[in-house]
Amino acid sequence: MPKVRWAGAMALGFLFVLAWHFHLERTACFDSAFYSFLLIDTGEVVSFHHRIGSWLPQFLPLALIRGGASLDLVLLSYSLCLALVPVGVFALIGWPLRDTRGAMTLPLTLVAGMGITFYYGVSEVNQGIAFCVLLEVLFRRTVRTATRAWVWGSAALLTAVWASLYHQVLLIPIAFLIVYVGIDTRSWRNVRYLVLSALLVLLSAARLTLIQSTDYEQARMPTYHDVVVQLPALWELPSTLHLLDAFADFKAFLLLMALACAGLVWARRYWSLAWTLLFSSASLALILIADRAVGSAIMFENFYPVIAFCWCAAFTSAAHALYTRAPRWVLAAACSVMALGAWHVVRSHHLATDKVRYAERLTSALRDRGVRKAIGTSRVLPWGYVLSHWPVPMETALISALHGPDSTVTFFCDDAIAPYRAQAGGQGSFIGPSWDPEWFDGRYLNERYFALPHTGYELVTTSAHDALDPNSALTLEPLGGDLFFTPAQSTVVPIRITNHGATTFGCLAADQHPLRLRCTVHSAHRAIVLADPFPTAMEQDIAPHRSIVQGLTIPRPDAWGDYLVVVELLRNDSVTGVRTELWIRALPFGL
Repeated sequence: MPKVRWAGAMALGFLFVLAWHFHLERTACFDSAFYSFLLIDTGEVVSFHHRIGSWLPQFLPLALIRGGASLDLVLLSYSLCLALVPVGVFALIGWPLRDTRGAMTLPLTLVAGMGITFYYGVSEVNQGIAFCVLLEVLFRRTVRTATRAWVWGSAALLTAVWASLYHQVLLIPIAFLIVYVGIDTRSWRNVRYLVLSALLVLLSAARLTLIQSTDYEQARMPTYHDVVVQLPALWELPSTLHLLDAFADFKAFLLLMALACAGLVWARRYWSLAWTLLFSSASLALILIADRAVGSAIMFENFYPVIAFCWCAAFTSAAHALYTRAPRWVLAAACSVMALGAWHVVRSHHLATDKVRYAERLTSALRDRGVRKAIGTSRVLPWGYVLSHWPVPMETALISALHGPDSTVTFFCDDAIAPYRAQAGGQGSFIGPSWDPEWFDGRYLNERYFALPHTGYELVTTSAHDALDPNSALTLEPLGGDLFFTPAQSTVVPIRITNHGATTFGCLAADQHPLRLRCTVHSAHRAIVLADPFPTAMEQDIAPHRSIVQGLTIPRPDAWGDYLVVVELLRNDSVTGVRTELWIRALPFGL
């Protein structure tokens, strides 16, 4: 099966290219922005919840930071080093170890189990799952090779230790392998299998007891009571609803499951199929219960690669058994899954890209107004792609600082900003993240990257008096030339809002709720197709005789064709009379 190794190398090479192209999406958004900001601020390796495996890809970025490299180069190196972790494991499996099954399992796991989480660069699960594949290879070699078995067994045990130091959820694939390898190799009475299995069980127990779970992990970890209470209502949990809504997008995963089932039946490996079905179903239920309240697509999907690993191991087991009978079919099946999965990863970038563009848009507008440190309510955030407000101060600082340290702009937001007023007025303050707003001291930030003024914060989300007529003050103008829907459920397009009045127009109504832009999608014949149930909030105040460019979220219709979008400004859910129109095209096949 040497061709399979090269197919896997091409898939991982493609992911590496994506990591290069989308390096800002992977390192300056979501939790990754916090990690990147901490690396630059402290000059030391960063990890949380005892997940020290995440140190591995940080050494090169740290060396570049200490050498004074540009911010863009630092973020690029971090993204590429994160992508090099599975590449390095794959190279070890594919060539020195020459294990074709493992060389097939690793790229399949990454492309079948990831979508938007590829752009969640610092995900410890995505990094550590590669070592679970290496563990499977070493486990099988320990069982099947009597010569120097203690070497392979020791390597397997060390690999399991290292994988568990990425994330405790990676104990799930380790538990899967303990039984699956026994079934696959028929080694229930093999002394080497029994000893290594016992050691892996002891390792799992030690990982859970000796390394104390943090408060965050304990809150996420489902208890027996949680399972008993939530299991009957499993289909109603937010995590399950997200899975049902998004699972059709994971076409590579669905194809993989179908091929694995068919292949195991054809190879008459019924016990392998039964164990994979049972274990993956139980693990998925546990994950759905654990993630029932995380509230964002990235966190909902963060553990999907764990389930994908189980099915990839089953698929490669069947493929290995059937390769001598149907080599071309096996190669075609593996390549089809890899191609579909890689295409899904590409299509999933829009949410993270929209987040980067939002930070660039917002900070450019604030910089033009002379505002370098801004504070406001999180009600104005475009929640459809921002997802979480707590990393926004670090995200905006990183994206704006790409233009130079003196261009750094930071925006802190929370639902209520009154508790932060004292800190916002302090000299040299830097507020963020919201769960520990005094984490950083603005006076001691690394000025080679972030040169913020030692002044207080300026409020940029204020209330416009309801007597102020938007119809006489504001105009809307769509931008961007020819517009096309993205494959995502909604598309963000730029729109300019101009304030022709003599006073600043606040983005909030008198009741402190933001003014909103509502999109209604019409067919070419002006028949209403759909209306956006979540109108886009006005993102910030507009100074007199100035304009801002902000994002406008348009829901994608099911059918392809040209659509007319009517945009109306709402205040207190009432139409103000400020409106505009634009045309946008939906391409066939969700392209």
